[in-house]
Amino acid sequence: MSYGYDWRDRRVTAAGAEAYFEKWTYDNLNRMTRSERYNTSESGPLLSRNDTLYDDLSRVYQRVSYAVDSSGTVGNALTDNLWYDPAGNQAKSLPSGSSLFSKTLYDSLNRPSRQYAGYDLDESSYADIGSVTDDTVLEQTEFTYDDASN
Repeated sequence: MSYGYDWRDRRVTAAGAEAYFEKWTYDNLNRMTRSERYNTSESGPLLSRNDTLYDDLSRVYQRVSYAVDSSGTVGNALTDNLWYDPAGNQAKSLPSGSSLFSKTLYDSLNRPSRQYAGYDLDESSYADIGSVTDDTVLEQTEFTYDDASN
């Protein structure tokens, strides 16, 4: 296996046996924003592409996986979405290709207090992630803790 590095000493390429070549792209905060896999070398056809998007607090809020055809042409994408509450806990996730979300509400000690699985096709504001009022809930789990957080 051989690796390539950029001027900031970040690994940006990896080449190996069996027609393996992978390339990574970073932003100015050293966060990986794109990974691509090629057949044989960077000049070979593209096999896969994945993007990661970050919010202003460096939390992942979207992961995008692209369709790549046999000629290496990039097509449609599947997008995973993540939302966070004001304390920074992951409050909602919506996997790509699905309308089924999972929501987690946390208590004042940042312990999960309730988890929901459901769907809501018209959730329009960021404030709605902490509520299931207009959601169709399929499953609900509630957690209780003793004084020792057990």
